Amino acid sequence: MNKQTGNNTPTRNNSAKQASSSVSNADIMKLLNEINSKISVNSTKIDSMSDKFSNLETKLESFNTRVAAVEQTTHDLEAAASHTGAEIDTAKRQINNLIKKDAAQDKDYATLESEVKRMRAELKGLRVQSNIDAQYHRNAANVIVGGIPAQEHEDLKDKLLKLTSAANFTNFNITQIDMVHRFPTRTQSDAPQPIIVRFTNKSDRLNFWSQKDKLKGKSLHQLGVADTHQERRPHVVSRSGDFLQSKT
Repeated sequence: MNKQTGNNTPTRNNSAKQASSSVSNADIMKLLNEINSKISVNSTKIDSMSDKFSNLETKLESFNTRVAAVEQTTHDLEAAASHTGAEIDTAKRQINNLIKKDAAQDKDYATLESEVKRMRAELKGLRVQSNIDAQYHRNAANVIVGGIPAQEHEDLKDKLLKLTSAANFTNFNITQIDMVHRFPTRTQSDAPQPIIVRFTNKSDRLNFWSQKDKLKGKSLHQLGVADTHQERRPHVVSRSGDFLQSKT
């Protein structure tokens, strides 16, 4: 009995070992399968995450490119702003120079305006002198007779003819006179205005001038060309050119 019992014990132990060994392998296989499944899932997740990281890297590169572009644009704008600032400074200096030039031109304009006024006044004087000179040359054939009182509606040619006839002027007649009129302004407040006589030619004027002394010392009354109350003495003042020169 003991022998049999002793002989069966090892067999039972072996069976238990085999059963234990069989369970363990199945569990192991199951565990391995689960591990493989998890690894596969994790591997899929890892691949997905890797794709996401790859996309993130692409986006990051694009972002970095945009940042670089923005930085370049900023740099360009700063350079442009610096250049513009220099241009603004230059423009300010030019404006200041223009203001200074404008002020100088205003001063020059005032000086020029004053000079123009002076020149206008000088030109006016020259014109007056030119008119006087022109009148002098125009009146080269004239003589001026003074001391003959003025009358309203007087006939100066007739007065002159009576005067010269009374003074015995020779070779003189009314046809030699081109024009006769009173001087436009008085030379003295108490004296009558002189008479300007313009002859038709120089020789007639010289003939008249050469006989002027026939009037010296004789009053209008003595010459018979005025009433007894008229004691003025007629006289040939001068040739009109000399008279005009003495007036200027």
